[in-house]
Amino acid sequence: NRIRIKRHCAITNIFGDSVEIEQLKGRSNLFQIELGHMRGSDFGFNRYLLDSREFTPILHGLSIDTRFRFEATSGDMLAQKMEFLGGPNSLPAFYQNSIEGNRMLLLNTEVRLSLNMLSSFFRSPDFNLIIYNDFGKMGLASDGESILQGFQFSGASSILYNYGIGLGWTNGIQIGASWRTDIKTDPRVMFRLERPF
Repeated sequence: NRIRIKRHCAITNIFGDSVEIEQLKGRSNLFQIELGHMRGSDFGFNRYLLDSREFTPILHGLSIDTRFRFEATSGDMLAQKMEFLGGPNSLPAFYQNSIEGNRMLLLNTEVRLSLNMLSSFFRSPDFNLIIYNDFGKMGLASDGESILQGFQFSGASSILYNYGIGLGWTNGIQIGASWRTDIKTDPRVMFRLERPF
């Protein structure tokens, strides 16, 4: 199912100015199974995907948006059916598709603050300061293991994490920077034409 409602309202910001803000409210859930066993084919696989998104206004002008994604492929290891992490739509501080496997967990969170709440100067109801927190775990399971196996958890250090900050519109362009926490490196600058979820 898919429910995403845009809330647009006029309120008073922290300095007493009358401003307009826009926030998303609702949820979206997707469950998908791909059965790739064809008669006469040398390859066979099953692929499972769960994607759950939540858009939650906390206060006027302050929202927490989250996405949880699970992917698993069983059977033959076809390159085009592998799961990937890294890049602006999963872990933006990592290079695009730099981590691969056949089991994947991803949790993205965005804390969004309408800049109209800080100043009437912006005059854009959907322009936000965004704080990113992204968590990922990739696994490699052998054939015959359950889709819930193969993640090889070995404490918090086995979970990839990056954080970042950016500016963007509720349904549009975003620019920002993200930092890895597993190694010391320069931040990666990201530019998106639309939000990641």
